[in-house]
Amino acid sequence: MRLVGAASIAVGVVMLATFATCPKLGGDATAVAAESEVPSWVKQARLWRQVPTKKFATLGEGAVRTVGWGAYVYRWQTPNGRPLVCIEEANLSKSGLLSSGSECGELAPPSRYPIYTLAATSSNGKGASVFALAVGVEVTRVKLDFGPGPSQTRATKLLSEAQATKANVPRLRYLAFGLGRFVCLRGMSGFGSGGAKVVSTPHVKCDSSKEWVVPHR
Repeated sequence: MRLVGAASIAVGVVMLATFATCPKLGGDATAVAAESEVPSWVKQARLWRQVPTKKFATLGEGAVRTVGWGAYVYRWQTPNGRPLVCIEEANLSKSGLLSSGSECGELAPPSRYPIYTLAATSSNGKGASVFALAVGVEVTRVKLDFGPGPSQTRATKLLSEAQATKANVPRLRYLAFGLGRFVCLRGMSGFGSGGAKVVSTPHVKCDSSKEWVVPHR
């Protein structure tokens, strides 16, 4: 599926799919593939082809359970000439089901709303989710309130100057990772190096047992 359009600008995009029958992968239910352990079938899929421009940078690629994923950042320009930072997230099941979605906006801060994508899938009672985030360089740490389960606090990564130039975007910080369970995002907060909160999203109710979307502003 592809979730793109004016209504998605600066609003969290959720991609939901159900994989009817997929082979199971072993390992811990919350294990995340390391960046150096991208399976060959994910590399061969060349998920970056879902990006609508040749100028992009890779935020991360990997696999969680039977889902291969890739997250990419690029620049997009609105019809009135306003430049936006976009994340393209692509997901591929081992059975061949491909889905992708993009989220565009201005970096937070100064924007109030972080740019992120969240894809959640379920197969035979086993879930998998992929989350990608782009924020301003001031945000060195984020607290993510995933449901169900406890919140997570993660340090953000700094996009290199070379990668930012390649994608034609400003320097930014980012996250891209998978979780071995079906989750929704109830809210997030971003903190600067001194510990002060510099960005946050409104807290929303979500139920990971059924389809849900983040409400528009």
